[in-house]
Amino acid sequence: MTSYVPLPFAATWRESEKTLRVQPARRAGALSRRPVLAALLAVIFLAGCGDEVAAPETSKELPGQAAKSHTIADTPWLAPYNNTPPELWMASREAGYDLAMDDPAVDAMRERLEVARKTFGTPYRMTANRAVQLEAMVAEEGWKPESAADLIITLSEVGSLETGREGFGQACQAYFILRKQGQSREQALQSLREENNRS
Repeated sequence: MTSYVPLPFAATWRESEKTLRVQPARRAGALSRRPVLAALLAVIFLAGCGDEVAAPETSKELPGQAAKSHTIADTPWLAPYNNTPPELWMASREAGYDLAMDDPAVDAMRERLEVARKTFGTPYRMTANRAVQLEAMVAEEGWKPESAADLIITLSEVGSLETGREGFGQACQAYFILRKQGQSREQALQSLREENNRS
């Protein structure tokens, strides 16, 4: 099981999932999928936060020290003061070592981030951070591994209920909560597709 440093927004996701799980118990009878997803989206909207406030607090490094203590590939989180291009960071993480900016894998990662930007309107760095966090959370749950790069394309293909700075983060959160409720990967993605089609 992959270990990772829990980030504040991950805790928010789990709190959202607990809240969502409690609400249906207050109603009599079975709920249709639409009200459950509507409640899910409301929780997501209220729980959204920017990645500027979600950076891990495990290090007391100053911005100038970060570059000296980490390679690009082992940097756990792309902080606001980190000038590393998100596509270089993600491609290097996936390769397991630092790549050059002109490496074809970096170009391929940039294309994935651009697909997400066009779909969700979310900046590259925020998309990269959310995808890497979701990858770690999927691994922690013991589900079939999904790479951050694949999650970007998968969720972009599903489409967006919300566009804007947190659009991709909300898609990640919705996917994670549906999986935690017991849906398979395919079921969770289908639930999101159906909700997108209704909106």
